[in-house]
Amino acid sequence: MTRDLSFGVGITSFAMGVVVCVAVACGDVPATDVGTADGGDAGGPGLIDSGVSGPNEGGVYDGGADAARASDFCATFPALPSVRPTAANTGVPPGTTLTPETGMTITVAGTVIDARDVTGTINVEANDVIIMNSKVHVSGGPSDIAIKVKRGITGTKILRSEVYSDEGAYIGIYADNTTVCGSYLHGWENGMTVGGGSMLQANYIDRLQGGQPGAHYDGIEVYGGGAPSKLWGNNIRLTDPKDEWRGETGAINLTAWAGDIDAVEMNGNWLGGGSYTLYVDEQNGDQATNVKVTNNRFYRDSAAYGTHLVRDEASVIVWSGNVFDDNGDSVSK
Repeated sequence: MTRDLSFGVGITSFAMGVVVCVAVACGDVPATDVGTADGGDAGGPGLIDSGVSGPNEGGVYDGGADAARASDFCATFPALPSVRPTAANTGVPPGTTLTPETGMTITVAGTVIDARDVTGTINVEANDVIIMNSKVHVSGGPSDIAIKVKRGITGTKILRSEVYSDEGAYIGIYADNTTVCGSYLHGWENGMTVGGGSMLQANYIDRLQGGQPGAHYDGIEVYGGGAPSKLWGNNIRLTDPKDEWRGETGAINLTAWAGDIDAVEMNGNWLGGGSYTLYVDEQNGDQATNVKVTNNRFYRDSAAYGTHLVRDEASVIVWSGNVFDDNGDSVSK
């Protein structure tokens, strides 16, 4: 759970040692060399289901010829993955050679960070930045964030990357108006904390670990409003470093408390763990409206109290196709 950040008032600053990107791009990657940075990959769209039905079952990556990789997950937006995202089929593609980098602040629009192993925070302060095929990690601590996108920045894409902390830390990705796809996040109190205009697709989050005593864990937090957001086809297993279910807070925690939230779609996700696995909540007089919860699969008996808590049923205008993952039994609103 986020303690002191607010999308309504901007992003809290943290003092960190960073490299400022004032040339064409960081790490000698030309800003114009975006390649398939819109999420596509040469060779076609791969295994993508762009419909609105639920994700396919039995999609654990086994290295076989039919197993999708994260490159396939990010060929089309929005789209559901044809198999379940896992640690094996998200993150940096196999065979990628990574170049070491230290934390940095990006100030040049169109910068591409590709095939890097970044130790420290990436601060994004320019539009249309792409972070792809990379690892971003911090050592750990109660305030550490791996990727932080400045409020008002647009067009950020984080594709096929692994974002983690070594010893437990605060937030993996803190952003709004950002696309995150095919990425693996672990070792965080909060995997992602996002505001409006976010497209979170086919990511895998597990093994959460806080950087302070009494941490409250969320896979994805949606706390801010603005443009509509889509959370499609993510696999969020709210587990501890031993891969045992955590009893707090939620795999997805959509709570209007830093401003009103409107038009969020949660479609085709796999969700487990938490006090309740899914929250749609309202606090401080703020409202959540026009929320759609469709075609999600809940891991049975993984949460302390139940699959979901909807504070105001009027917040959720569509609830359909939600089932238990083990046998397809319906999960009613």
